[in-house]
Amino acid sequence: MGHRYRHDILPDAATLSNFFGFPGDSSLRRCFEAYPAVSICVKVFLIVKFSFLIFLRSHEQLERREQQCKILSETTELMMMKTFQDPQSSAPSFRNLQILEVLAAHGQPLTATEINASLKLPVPTIHRLVGNLEAEGYLIRHIDGRSYQPGPRLQQMMRGVIRFWHQDLPQRDILIRLNQRIGETCNLSIPDGDAMLYVDRVETQWPLRIQLHVGSRVPLHATSAGKMCLSQINDGKLQRYLKRAELKAFTPQTITDPQRLRDALRQIREQGYSTDSEEFVPGMIALAVPVLDRAGELMATVSFHAPIQRLTLEAAMKYLPDLRAAAEELSQLA
Repeated sequence: MGHRYRHDILPDAATLSNFFGFPGDSSLRRCFEAYPAVSICVKVFLIVKFSFLIFLRSHEQLERREQQCKILSETTELMMMKTFQDPQSSAPSFRNLQILEVLAAHGQPLTATEINASLKLPVPTIHRLVGNLEAEGYLIRHIDGRSYQPGPRLQQMMRGVIRFWHQDLPQRDILIRLNQRIGETCNLSIPDGDAMLYVDRVETQWPLRIQLHVGSRVPLHATSAGKMCLSQINDGKLQRYLKRAELKAFTPQTITDPQRLRDALRQIREQGYSTDSEEFVPGMIALAVPVLDRAGELMATVSFHAPIQRLTLEAAMKYLPDLRAAAEELSQLA
């Protein structure tokens, strides 16, 4: 609201006398009558003073409006965040799925910062989401204490998905044909942390067989598939694995000495296939080859196993070309 100042509404002599502390208005009136310039100066001073007071008041009102707008903006932002944020007890939100997608795409443990490199979420948000996923069992901490990897609930989901669709995949036909040529149980497995996970298999028709169903996890150091996987990792990762892994003896033939295992892996890498001579299950032999992706990295292994009473390891070697042909076909599906 604007203000207009007029000469006739300014304080009179009596008011000014009281304002300046004079005992009455006669002295001030006589001063103003004797010196009109003084009267004008006092009135100009009061005009400036009142204008300044009004300016201060307007400035304070402007600051209050700005503060109110800031509070309104922050409140709106919080409301929007709550609107798009799923409760912790509900199914994972789209952002949670994006986190799992990034982790799966890299195929190795990642820190929250590394996960967020592509998502570009606010730092508190990514840490909160990763923390929630860890608390719910979808992620677990890597041995380094900083990185995250698939947790038990996510692994259970993965196995369920694998069991759901593995019957309809072209890879199934490849394993069936391989089984028909060899006559023994044929397996397709993938790396799963510190183990190999069976994702598909075609059982032998013989009544004597080894019962390892789809979804089974077998150790890396004691199986043909696991040793093939270990032979493909670089020396740094292998060294870290050997330091933390428990090289458990499943049979008297299991390799439990780190240096012996390192030597065996070097030979496997050179020859391109891996064997299991009663190292995991007494009386069982196995042979495995790698399934490589387009970049030449191991993505799975294809193998077969049999009781030694029916097939010795030496006799099993004649099926190595069949295994390699199946692995090549599987690679073409990637």
